[in-house]
Amino acid sequence: MTAQRPSRRAKPSPASSLPSRVSLMVAPAVASTLGLLRDRWTLSQTRLLGEREFEREAEKRGLRLRPGQLEQFHRRGLLVPLLRVWPSRVAPPIRTDSKARSHTGEWQVRRAAAEGRVTDPAQHAFRRWPRNAHDRDVRYSEYQLLAVRQLRDLAAGFQGRRVGDDIEWTLPRASVEVQEVMTQSRNLAVALELLASRYRPQVLATLRSPSDDLYSHVDGIEPMPEWRRLAAKPDVVLSQAEHLLRTADWFDPLGKWGRVARIGAPSKWGDLRFDALIAMDFRIAAEHLLLFREDLAACGRAPELKPVSTEWREARHSRLVVDARERAETLLDFRLSETPAVVVALEGETEMQLAPRVLALMGVEERQGLIQFVNLKGVGGDVRLLGRALAVPLLDPNGFRGARVLRRLTALVIAVDAEHGYATPELCERKRQEVVDEILGSVPSEVRTPKMRSDLEHLVVVRTWGDGGPFEFSHFSDAELARGIRSLARTASPPVVELTGRVARHRAGDRNVESIWRKWRSVTITKPMLADALWPVLERRLVSRHSRRRVPIGEILEEAVQLAQHVSVVRELRVTDEE
Repeated sequence: MTAQRPSRRAKPSPASSLPSRVSLMVAPAVASTLGLLRDRWTLSQTRLLGEREFEREAEKRGLRLRPGQLEQFHRRGLLVPLLRVWPSRVAPPIRTDSKARSHTGEWQVRRAAAEGRVTDPAQHAFRRWPRNAHDRDVRYSEYQLLAVRQLRDLAAGFQGRRVGDDIEWTLPRASVEVQEVMTQSRNLAVALELLASRYRPQVLATLRSPSDDLYSHVDGIEPMPEWRRLAAKPDVVLSQAEHLLRTADWFDPLGKWGRVARIGAPSKWGDLRFDALIAMDFRIAAEHLLLFREDLAACGRAPELKPVSTEWREARHSRLVVDARERAETLLDFRLSETPAVVVALEGETEMQLAPRVLALMGVEERQGLIQFVNLKGVGGDVRLLGRALAVPLLDPNGFRGARVLRRLTALVIAVDAEHGYATPELCERKRQEVVDEILGSVPSEVRTPKMRSDLEHLVVVRTWGDGGPFEFSHFSDAELARGIRSLARTASPPVVELTGRVARHRAGDRNVESIWRKWRSVTITKPMLADALWPVLERRLVSRHSRRRVPIGEILEEAVQLAQHVSVVRELRVTDEE
């Protein structure tokens, strides 16, 4: 799901991939980025990237910078660092908030600012960076990485010449249009830094150096001191956010798989690469602005946002804020649900040992999650409880035409011996209806209708092995059972001919295969052991094209697979006749 590294030989297209040509404008109060250092929480939730850190992050996004190229971007005014730290005093000291905490190294910059060693590079003419990397302490905002796609295009214009052991890079002067857009991109980064202390923890679900004061700051909706520094009208904030979302949708190589990334853990978003990672950067930035716009409305400083349309797609459909229904829709659309489509309830250990092998012969592995087996541990197992626990659908009553399925439906197939409560077809049907009643009673009351019950009946199937009795007698002949028992008991058992007759008598009598060897001395045989010994016989019959003997477990599991395929695509259940 990661994108391929884009070509660095492409011709520059200066305005094609910029974050926006309609950018947030920064008020004179923060015309200098030094203003970011005066507030308590600003820069507390983001990293200030040094030269090498910015180069590493840019490479993750498909821009590999050679030594000296970052300086050339600065020289041409295309990527101006957020701050520059000097080894000695070069400017008046800045009074910073004494309560500001140390989070990601920004405290060092605050301390340097208090000593007059920090400047805003955009407020001064370019000065060549020192050759010693230790002395050229420049800091970039993480949000300046939003411009990486445009920088990739511009980097195609680099020309290098060898000077001694080094390569000296030069970059042609960019057009006025490109200069203006890159300046707006930096302004957008500054605006996002102002908003990040409140909104970044909400977007990324991560809070750096938490405290009671910081929790109050993040959870509030009242205007922050930083808000007054943003000279942007609410409609400009909304336009900027929507433009970021539309642009991300346009170039995101994940395409529709971007929906899966959106519902993933924010801590994993950084594992994306190239344009996929940049698209996520755009969406994170847009979410900052949209949360800001919502808070402006909440405190009465802007009109409420209109709900997104349910009839056509809008930019805000790509927001990172995902509700439970959208998360469920994504899991279902991409077949990512871990819920089994069918649970097959079996009576005992013999069936539990052989059923997965039979299923594997059909090309379906149990570990794939489509079908799951459950041991009832006897024909008297409570299947009603099983129905409530496994087969109750998760529904949203307000679907498009009925009740919307929010989790893959799970059907229940009960396969048991034809005895006790399952001795006749009528008793099996009664048991099935009891399970359906339990499931219906567990769904929301507003959807408990006859039509819903009719749909739920398709989710419960009760089958027996047939008139042959218990599992072993239904699947193997007297001779096959005798040979299987003889292979385990060896000389402790009667000859095969005599043993075959004994098996026949038990088939007609108590129908309990264990009673055949129960009184034998020095013999330890279990039903699972016998199942393992008889598996080659059952396997040959299942794969043979000429066998005319019925294999009940094969037929039932084939039905279960077909049911799973139908259940997996169901998205709504009926509530009334109008759907």
